Amino acid sequence: MICALALAAAMALSLAAGPMPSAPPGVVETGAPSFVVMGPEALGLSSAPTDLHLLPDGRVLVISEHEVAFGDGVRWDTYLGEDEQQRIFSTVAVDAGGQIYAGLTGAIARIDLSSAGRWHFTEVASVPKGGASESPDLRFVSQLKDQWYWFGGSGTIVSWKPGQAAAVEGRVGGVDRVFTLGKDVFASEDTSGAFFRLRDGMAPERVTAADVLVRDPVQRRPAAGRHRCRRPEAL
Repeated sequence: MICALALAAAMALSLAAGPMPSAPPGVVETGAPSFVVMGPEALGLSSAPTDLHLLPDGRVLVISEHEVAFGDGVRWDTYLGEDEQQRIFSTVAVDAGGQIYAGLTGAIARIDLSSAGRWHFTEVASVPKGGASESPDLRFVSQLKDQWYWFGGSGTIVSWKPGQAAAVEGRVGGVDRVFTLGKDVFASEDTSGAFFRLRDGMAPERVTAADVLVRDPVQRRPAAGRHRCRRPEAL
């Protein structure tokens, strides 16, 4: 009762005093974080960003076709690709040390920076020859916990991360995403929406509805004095 009265009194005093004044010019209030909307040109980019990452050192990495920008939200250091350098397709991967990797046509490269404010590719892995697509455009990467998966419009899925050799995991009509569910890795097809399970050394296995629906009833032994419950077969 006392606490309720104290709260009511505090609210009454607050209402009587009017709204809280805003902070004076040049002073930033604490509380909900402030934000600002910036266009690509504010970061020194010539086109819209295609990827964002939070780096291990706390900086933000912004990727566009021709530029790589590092910043803290206020100050930005932007690197321009060297002359005649192939553009960055889309997404990149970042390792624990902050090194950046991008997919090329039939290869994977590290993005190296120079003191002159430029960047260039250094090839670190090539896609094994043979199969349906010998030189796939590795436009995207899904950076999962245990493996990195690279893919593009050709549907070829390549696994690679630092310290490993690149390996072709299979081919799906057109890959939309690669993701994990439990201990399994799946790829989704962008046209049909079908799902495929990826397994080492095996062709991608299409997952049907029967594989994901619960078919077996689940029973639980009841505690003393309680009724047994049973979950019926899923529709």
